[in-house]
Amino acid sequence: MIEPWSPETGVTVLEPDGAGRGHWVGAPSVLDDDDRVLLAYRKRRPRGEPNDRGYECCIAQSTDGVHFADVWSVTKDRLRSASMERFCLRRDRAGGYLLYLSYEHPDDGRWRIDVCSADAPDAFDVSDARTVLTPEATGTAAVKDPWVVRAAGQFMMFVSTFLTDAGPAPTSLAVSDDGVDYEWLGTVLDVGKRGTGTRLVSRQLPAPATASSASMTDLRRPTRTPRNGSASRSLPTFVRGSG
Repeated sequence: MIEPWSPETGVTVLEPDGAGRGHWVGAPSVLDDDDRVLLAYRKRRPRGEPNDRGYECCIAQSTDGVHFADVWSVTKDRLRSASMERFCLRRDRAGGYLLYLSYEHPDDGRWRIDVCSADAPDAFDVSDARTVLTPEATGTAAVKDPWVVRAAGQFMMFVSTFLTDAGPAPTSLAVSDDGVDYEWLGTVLDVGKRGTGTRLVSRQLPAPATASSASMTDLRRPTRTPRNGSASRSLPTFVRGSG
């Protein structure tokens, strides 16, 4: 059982480059990678300062999950972007690495998601990034902050989605067989009323014989038709994949 977390007992892993309101380091994406822990994270400065907002994203590694050293980084000028948001680091089916990039595209100023692939976490080249999701392709105002899990033989990407420039911003889902080409399925978590929240509710399967065989909860649920009119897929009520 996981004990409740308290900020008073937490251990600081990374500190922002500057002090004061609006300086922060966060938006973590953690990957348990054999004998090490990999961490993708974002650095931000306050609006109005030189090189402001999300100016750098990094990948760090650790052997204990507490003490990290950077192995790779990219600054927003490499993407010609005004700001970067949460990146997401995952393994592909062949044993390589996938890095999902969330940033404001210079052509239209809207948030989108691209992906890079590499043989090692220190070898990503953002100039080779491929488009994954755009506002135009999804019929939204923005797609950002990807969170990817692997379950039921698929890559499932949960996305913060702005339906208009002013919101609302529900959570949407896209699915893929290879982690590169995704099918957009639309909203899976609506925005709750003020003072309330929404959550995924699952129906647990019986306990498996071995821990390694536990991959996810019951996926039986009525299908829905994607925006693009392609064949419908079954949507999970809750995912407990390997990430």
